[in-house]
Amino acid sequence: MKWANKGHEFDELGLYMKETDTIYLYGCVPSARPLIEQIEWVSGKVENAEGRIEFVFVDRDVEKQGGQYLGKRVISPVQFYDEFIKHYGIVVMCISDTNSGEVWKQFEERGIHRRFHAYSVFEFHRYMSLFFYYRNKKIYLHLIDMFVHTNCNINCEHCFIQSYRGVRKRIQFLDLRNNIDLIFAKADFVGVVVFGIGDAFCGGDELEYALQYITENYSDRFMTIELVTNGTVVPRESLIQCIKNDKVRIAVDDYRENVELARQNYDKVIAALENNHVNFSSLKREYWYVSAFGKGTTSEKEEQLCRKYWNCINEAKGFPYIGYRNGTSKLYSCVFQTINAYLNLIEEKEEDGLDLTSAEPIEIMEFLLGYAEKGYLSACTNCSGMFEGVDINRVPVAVQLEGKYHDKTK
Repeated sequence: MKWANKGHEFDELGLYMKETDTIYLYGCVPSARPLIEQIEWVSGKVENAEGRIEFVFVDRDVEKQGGQYLGKRVISPVQFYDEFIKHYGIVVMCISDTNSGEVWKQFEERGIHRRFHAYSVFEFHRYMSLFFYYRNKKIYLHLIDMFVHTNCNINCEHCFIQSYRGVRKRIQFLDLRNNIDLIFAKADFVGVVVFGIGDAFCGGDELEYALQYITENYSDRFMTIELVTNGTVVPRESLIQCIKNDKVRIAVDDYRENVELARQNYDKVIAALENNHVNFSSLKREYWYVSAFGKGTTSEKEEQLCRKYWNCINEAKGFPYIGYRNGTSKLYSCVFQTINAYLNLIEEKEEDGLDLTSAEPIEIMEFLLGYAEKGYLSACTNCSGMFEGVDINRVPVAVQLEGKYHDKTK
């Protein structure tokens, strides 16, 4: 969306959030836990936090109604609609998309509007930045991805970052430290820190430095560090020592169906993590999504490009991203923008990123929620988008191409 009133695009919503006293979680499901934990963690860090927030679950199961879930009371949908009109309430839809369509329709019919009164779980994680800014004048980023390297030791046909294929790039230690310092100079708190883009366990000395530096200097200002690995690389001992930390969580992809190296090493990776009491989870994906990115320039008009960018930021998995160019202070909202500009596949414009050193806090939030000088990014003219309603193919995970790009860091 094109900026029309920079610094004030969300003022109406912000005033509503400032008065919010109840967050209704629609559906008693485990996915609500991280959201509650983040809000309670930040609220606990803020002195004289603006108003107390009550969490209430809404569930259609009569056996759950009147009881508690995750320590919060559970009410019926009928009771919810009766209560909601008496409060400055926010609703977070926790049930799956396949089960929520009728509920969203009922919300609209009753004047409960999406991205104002009501959000999906993913949406509200993003909009929490506004929630804490307007309530407490605190800068909170739910997630920040910091560039470390592009190393990966497998060669997936439909790699999410396939335009980096065969390109090996690492950030310099000084730039990595400066990026970490810059984020925490701007943000009071960060929910999740991700160190990408390549496979985590191929990160070498740079990743270990990042883990040590951020933990030693900012441990009280972020909740979690999340790293993703492909289940083929057994972590070296020095990395094990860095990730034996309650704040670090590892996601291990299970690619044994299509990757021979995973079949050889997956159990060894899991054993190394278990034996060293590292926090991890195993993730077996049924499919990957593949968009038509890079297949040629799209022909949309400016209005269509703006709408596409807005949808991508708010409905797909966009996230703040910093550090892909050494020595710059630019923040980006789209990983495709950074990758393809770095490889000179698209021409980067000044307005494709935001200068963190000079941007006002509310401008940072507006940018990360879909506002831009043009209303879209340069990458948008070469991308079909990755959001609801787009024809995105599902493909088998981690199918390997001939040829290998082994990690050279060992």
